[in-house]
Amino acid sequence: MNGDRNILKELIAERIKENGPISFREFMEMALYYPKFGYYEKEVSIGKTGDFVTSPKVGSIFGRTLFKAFREMLEIVESNTLLELGAGDGTLAEDIILKAKEINIELDYIIIEKSEKLRRMIRNKLGKYRVKILKSLEEIGDKISGIIFSNELIDALPVHIVEREKDGLYEIFIDCKDGEFEELKVKLKDKRIISYINEMGIELRDGQRIEVNLDAEKILASIYEILEKGFVVFIDYGYIAEEITAPYRLKGTLRGFKGHRIVDDVLKEPGSIDITSSVNFTALAKLAKEIGYELIGFTNQANFLVDAGILEEIRNEDDIKAVKYLILPNGGMGEVFKVLILAKGIGKVHLSSLKNAPKRPSFNIL
Repeated sequence: MNGDRNILKELIAERIKENGPISFREFMEMALYYPKFGYYEKEVSIGKTGDFVTSPKVGSIFGRTLFKAFREMLEIVESNTLLELGAGDGTLAEDIILKAKEINIELDYIIIEKSEKLRRMIRNKLGKYRVKILKSLEEIGDKISGIIFSNELIDALPVHIVEREKDGLYEIFIDCKDGEFEELKVKLKDKRIISYINEMGIELRDGQRIEVNLDAEKILASIYEILEKGFVVFIDYGYIAEEITAPYRLKGTLRGFKGHRIVDDVLKEPGSIDITSSVNFTALAKLAKEIGYELIGFTNQANFLVDAGILEEIRNEDDIKAVKYLILPNGGMGEVFKVLILAKGIGKVHLSSLKNAPKRPSFNIL
């Protein structure tokens, strides 16, 4: 490890020394987002030579196709406003903007990016376009009408970890012994987590773990307040509740990534690896409905992109390779990645990008 990563480790250890063991959620937040030393503030290694690949990095055809789906939604809302949450280095934003320019549409593009380093990267990439780059939703001010969307944001939110033992539920905390981090199981007392588990009807087996993403609810609520009228689109990898708590998934879905390899010990090098967990789309849809959103549709990425017209967007050999990775199930992103579309002030509408959404019971979360 280099000196900066040692500093973050020392900072986390010092917090534990001063305040006692911290929740895994707090550890994950520091490991990913701590100013200057967190993973997204320092490493941010995305792409084939980095730690992980996102859909925009597979090829520009992803962003071009996404705009085709968005265009239909924007026409319904009668707006040209797009707000992207967690824009990475701005690759997806540029692909969407350029596709819009091909048909002479000038977008009002807003980016919300928490990481200072990523905001700098975005400014360097998108400086020639009309893009507003902000740190948080609170900086927007007035309400907007249009589309608010994210690609691989929810999976990167810090999560609580809960495990069932024979005598009840425990939350995973992180302690520090002899300079190294280790797990500590503490009887679950957080009423927000208890309420979440009860409301979702989650039943864990002895020894089984689950991630609880309370931050997702905060984002849903914040977006709802900002959105006057329009759509909300979440694209991410994840499962429905039954798959999240399936018997074969006793250890939950939390994992680390470095150099395209899974890192088993996410405590070892805070700040040097990406930490992520699969999205519980059943929980996300349920929370959205409770807040007041209209639930428009849920599908996998393969169906969404095909319905949106990705095959008609193929221009060269690189696009063919990208399409295979984006929509094929085995070894690709087609089935693991899902698309959840919500709306406010729209009513029930039928979108072309959802015309072939799976009808299997497992997709019936709406």
